[in-house]
Amino acid sequence: MFLSVIVGEFCYAMRTELNIARNFKEETQAYYAARAGLCQGLKMVIENELRPQEIMRIEEGVQTGDEEDVEVREQVRINVKLPPAPFGRVGYELMIGNESGKVNLNQAGPELLMMMLNGFEMEDADREIIVDSIQDWRDEDDLHRVNGAETDYYKSLRPPYEAKNGPFDSVEELLLVKGVTPELFYSGLKDLVTVYPSPDAPGFSMRRRGMTGDPHRININAASPQMLLALPGMTEDLVQALLEYRESQDFLAESDIVGVVGPDAFRMIQPFVTLQLNPYYTLTATGLLPDSRVRQTVEMLVEIDSRYPKQYRVVRWIDGL
Repeated sequence: MFLSVIVGEFCYAMRTELNIARNFKEETQAYYAARAGLCQGLKMVIENELRPQEIMRIEEGVQTGDEEDVEVREQVRINVKLPPAPFGRVGYELMIGNESGKVNLNQAGPELLMMMLNGFEMEDADREIIVDSIQDWRDEDDLHRVNGAETDYYKSLRPPYEAKNGPFDSVEELLLVKGVTPELFYSGLKDLVTVYPSPDAPGFSMRRRGMTGDPHRININAASPQMLLALPGMTEDLVQALLEYRESQDFLAESDIVGVVGPDAFRMIQPFVTLQLNPYYTLTATGLLPDSRVRQTVEMLVEIDSRYPKQYRVVRWIDGL
């Protein structure tokens, strides 16, 4: 009986170690499959940023009769989960986002900031405090707006600190601004804002697709459902219609948006939306194995710029989402 107990314990320990080893192997395979997905997504967005040059080459090829030698690349789709792609014996799923679908804390005007906060249940006075305080935080002077706050207010807190009087360096910095509570921040506000591109960044090129360029607007193709719902005049049915349209194709012109939401709703959202992308892309890849529940997700935020040696730089990297 004693020997049977020992053998049983030995078998259990070996089976446990075998499962641990197998899980580690599958997690490693899934992780590197996810990284392969990021590399593929990075290649796609770099090519996408160079697409205007490709179009020029195509036009030149058509004029010279050499269009057969020109490779035409497919436009990158934003906020659409791409079909699973194989990588050896495993595979990955890829999602590409763009920071143009968020409100830029460093560039947004008071109207856009107020519109963003309309999606949260709060008093109008609280919204005005946050909007004014964000502008006071990022401007260079110590003169506070009617409902804002500067260093004199923040030094009265415990612990005391000074107003930034400069651009936001991170989204989390918003927690230091008067009126922004952790409950508000983590209930969805942090997912609606970005700090990229910063106002002191070098000029970047944006493709214009039928709308007048305005960096103070949000991209309707890249905006999240929560951001779309915050737009004036939007209802859950209209947001669902926008999302269903985006599943099959991007909005390429104002007329496409009018055809989905109608002229009345479009007149209300027109001051806040654009069709421009900026060069900051969020790539999210999930590695997966057949017949296994193991998943590994990796995310990175990259800036695409032809002036960099590799035409991009990694701004943020997150393992194990």
